[in-house]
Amino acid sequence: MPMPNLRRVLIPASLIALAAVVAPLHAAAQQAPARDADAVETVPEPVRNSTLYPLPAGRAIVVDNPYGSVFMRFGGYEHTLEVWSTLQQPDGAPALTLAPADRDGRFVVAPTLPEGATLAPGQRIDLVLYVPEGHPVTLRAGGDIEARGVRSDLELRNTSGKIQVR
Repeated sequence: MPMPNLRRVLIPASLIALAAVVAPLHAAAQQAPARDADAVETVPEPVRNSTLYPLPAGRAIVVDNPYGSVFMRFGGYEHTLEVWSTLQQPDGAPALTLAPADRDGRFVVAPTLPEGATLAPGQRIDLVLYVPEGHPVTLRAGGDIEARGVRSDLELRNTSGKIQVR
């Protein structure tokens, strides 16, 4: 009795021989090297936060995040900006803070480090902004930038990573 929806696939012998060589190498690469228990560093869980900010109609939004990536989505028709942040803060690193506020007629979202401090290895903050319609955005990021469905004027720059707009 024939079985429905079955396909016949022919695999060349050379691929089967290659798989026999690659599979053990792949398995060996997947094993983590043994570590001394005292040498293992603990990385704290990322700190996640979400906050809503009411905005006057048409208020320009300025985002300056040299410490990570920024992703933007359409935030609706009400004049409210929603900011989600994911902070990776290694133990002993200087505090990276985020305090968005109105400044000089613009709404500024800019994470900051203490004066004279530098970013520690593994320290970063990534942002997701839900941008309401009709609020122009000027954005600079240290990582990837992605904007999907945002219904506002955009000016985007980054120091590394990709810029994607849809």
